[in-house]
Amino acid sequence: MLPAACCLLLSAFCLLFASPAHAFQSISADVSAYAGKRIVKIDVAFDGAADASPGEVEQVRSLIEIAEGQEYSAIKIRESIIALYQSGQTSNVSVEAELTGGGVALRYNIARQLRIEQVALRGQLIFPEADLIARLNELDPGAKLSEVAIVRGQREIERFYHERGYFDVAVQPSREVNAATARAVVIYTISPGEQARINSMEITGNVKLPLTRLKAQLKSQPGAPYDQIKAQEDVERIRKLHLESGYLNPQIGDLLIKRSPGTNLVNVTFPVDSGPLVTVEVNGFAIPGKDKEEALPILRQGGVDDFILEETRRALLDYAQREGYFFAEVSFNKDERSAPPGESIHIAFNVDRGERYRVAAIKIEGTDAISFAQVAETLRSREASFMSRGLTSRELLLRDSEIIERKLQDLGYRRARVTERRLGISPDREDLIVTFVVDEGPRIQVAEVIINGNRAISGEELASKLQLNRGAYFSPRLVSEDADTIRAYYASKGYADSDVTTDINDLGPSQVQIVYNINEGEKVYINRIIIGGNLKTNGDSIRKLLRFREGQLLKLDELRKSEQLLYETGAFRQVTIHSEPAGRAPDGGASQRNVYVDVVEAKPRVIVYGFGYHSDDGPRGIFEISNTNLFGRLHTGSIRLRGSRRDQVFQLSHTMLRPFERDLPTLTSLLYRRQMEKAFDANRFVALLQVERRIGQNSVAFFRYNFEDIRAFNLRVSAAEINRNDRPVRLGRLSASYVRDTRDNALDAAEGTFFSGDISLASKFLGGNEQFLRLLTEHQRYYRLPRLRSTVYATSLRLGLAKPYGGATTLPIAERFFSGGGTTLRGFEFEEAGPRDAETNQPLGGNMLLVINNELRFPILGPVSGALFSDTGNVFTRISDFRFSRLTETVGFGLRIKTPIGPIRFDFGFLLQNPAPGLKRNHLHFSFGQAF
Repeated sequence: MLPAACCLLLSAFCLLFASPAHAFQSISADVSAYAGKRIVKIDVAFDGAADASPGEVEQVRSLIEIAEGQEYSAIKIRESIIALYQSGQTSNVSVEAELTGGGVALRYNIARQLRIEQVALRGQLIFPEADLIARLNELDPGAKLSEVAIVRGQREIERFYHERGYFDVAVQPSREVNAATARAVVIYTISPGEQARINSMEITGNVKLPLTRLKAQLKSQPGAPYDQIKAQEDVERIRKLHLESGYLNPQIGDLLIKRSPGTNLVNVTFPVDSGPLVTVEVNGFAIPGKDKEEALPILRQGGVDDFILEETRRALLDYAQREGYFFAEVSFNKDERSAPPGESIHIAFNVDRGERYRVAAIKIEGTDAISFAQVAETLRSREASFMSRGLTSRELLLRDSEIIERKLQDLGYRRARVTERRLGISPDREDLIVTFVVDEGPRIQVAEVIINGNRAISGEELASKLQLNRGAYFSPRLVSEDADTIRAYYASKGYADSDVTTDINDLGPSQVQIVYNINEGEKVYINRIIIGGNLKTNGDSIRKLLRFREGQLLKLDELRKSEQLLYETGAFRQVTIHSEPAGRAPDGGASQRNVYVDVVEAKPRVIVYGFGYHSDDGPRGIFEISNTNLFGRLHTGSIRLRGSRRDQVFQLSHTMLRPFERDLPTLTSLLYRRQMEKAFDANRFVALLQVERRIGQNSVAFFRYNFEDIRAFNLRVSAAEINRNDRPVRLGRLSASYVRDTRDNALDAAEGTFFSGDISLASKFLGGNEQFLRLLTEHQRYYRLPRLRSTVYATSLRLGLAKPYGGATTLPIAERFFSGGGTTLRGFEFEEAGPRDAETNQPLGGNMLLVINNELRFPILGPVSGALFSDTGNVFTRISDFRFSRLTETVGFGLRIKTPIGPIRFDFGFLLQNPAPGLKRNHLHFSFGQAF
């Protein structure tokens, strides 16, 4: 410590939450003795230790921007303290000055700003840890640690226990600090004590329902453990019982809880005023009982004020219009019965429903830019269809008008407005024609695009990234997207603080000027990467998944990608990556930031199981147990079991997401599979090494090496086939696969495409005893019909080709293509299509497969939809055997029932062309999920 007589305390403690502008309000020392003198020495001490690391000292020096040799300035010292506070890395700063050697020596005393590593709960928790942690929203990993936040967390935990009847809970906070990382584990040790019990439960006030009936429905009974959450649920039960009994305006006061002195017993009192008995009558319109609460909010919400009555009137009107009474009128009157005063109220809703119509057509007039078909999916109004009268109402028409206006504005009609919503009635007075009359106004073109404020990147380079350029039609959406593009492009170049604003200037009735105003900021480099929250996970393993390194430019998109990669491991339930200022480089150059990677680890073991059914192979089941953080290295190890009557699989696998810091997720696997096919059984042992490469957002490629030992047995085919396949088959093969998926829903797609292709080469040079080239590809496409947007046309093409070489003419039977069943050719049973054995009539499979599926999926009623389909295709012994005349043809129909886990499917297929002798010509298929 410097001698007190020679020291001047330039700043004392600054409270953590005080602004830096107030840091010097208490200065009282005379600093005139230092005026005009040079600074000869600057020392930095962290948390009272004089031996701070060189890196930390240099970082502080870059923030304070004061160097030895400069003239002493109290103002600059004050500014340096402000800079240190603003960096977010210090919780307290003081500066001491000493006259020495004809100059001034400064000592900066830095108290590091601790950050939260994690919150640990100890003691007798009783409740799930996740429920308690969720209450501590000021103590997230990576957040700045403060005593205020710790105390608030303590109070939140105490409040949590109090609400559940643990009034004697004791919560003791503490912390464990890692000085090397400036991180702290906040610990709350909990002693809950005994849970209080209910001594008595009373319902008081002007209660008009039988008390015995009310009390019997409540969970808060004498002798039961007290729980405020359950007591509040009882308040809602009391309210609901009143609504069901016609008392629509009950007043239930605050729950009264009184603890008996010297005991752990509480008395619970529910203050209740039942209010008047309310009768609600709807005249002129019958509402089914199941729809009454939907149509009449007063019945489910309660209340008798004008607001709820108007809300109910509007809801009733909307309900009537949705039922086809598009010109209905609804009014109400409220009659407070006088005998006895205030004891009953009668509310009548009077409906003049008028004629009932069906929405025969919806049209858009006044513009050729859009048609109803183009916006039908986004509109709330619907045309009539099978078993539906269509849907519209005044409320829906207003919303639809806004949608049409936005669509036109997005096409360049900036001043487009829907001027009229016309409802026309057909001559037979049954059909309603809805017409939106549009005044589209002039179509606005972009006359000029101006980019201001750009110095680091040329205007030409930025303009090449924009969707809207000179001559294009104006679109508010594209302007916003282009501003985001510029911002993201700057961020990708290391300008983390860049910002873009836009101005739209009219240049006449049909032209606009777009101005992008850019505030570039400056390039920002990564100073340090600080990882926190990883209790079990190796820090180097986390670093390997990061897309950025110390010393590199700070690119926000790389931070986001790194977050995504860490989430994809499954090892973390929360990942937060953010940066904070860290001053400038030691040479006074580029701006720097520290990047904080804060994680909350998930439970590493994950168990997945499921059950299903398919008519091709009966019940199905799957069980998988995985460790998503094997050995703390963010590797995934898993054991998987899958079984059905025809197929059983046991698999061990190990996955690395980023081996050797490359974006090439790698899978190694050992697999045993037992297959029971139509013509044979087989045991298959597989060793696999697979590398994955993502190509864009929707595409991924796979490269594999497989070594397989296949033993076919129980062959149900002729001797010639047995001789070919009675020996073990070894396959060493290289494969490449490509998958692209743009479907809107993988379980039940309505739009988009799916493509997969796999080509493999089996060779003796790769360790096998069979040689062939094999290709299997599939393309699926889904469309919504233009005029019937809820009807989907789905089509699929599957093509398989295989060519043996080295003397063989056919593949081993276990490697051939088979087809037929609920997901391919639905006029056949499982694998019944294609060439058959002359002696046993069993399918033999072949070297070529072609399957074309076409399906029309349409709604019927509610969750039930229907399908009409045709399946064309066959299996051929050799590629040269392919003939169009040998293709089979199946037609059929099916039902689909939507469920939260996907559709349940029933399909009935009729085989029309090329059935084999002795085969049934129709089959029923059942499964979970669509056929394709």
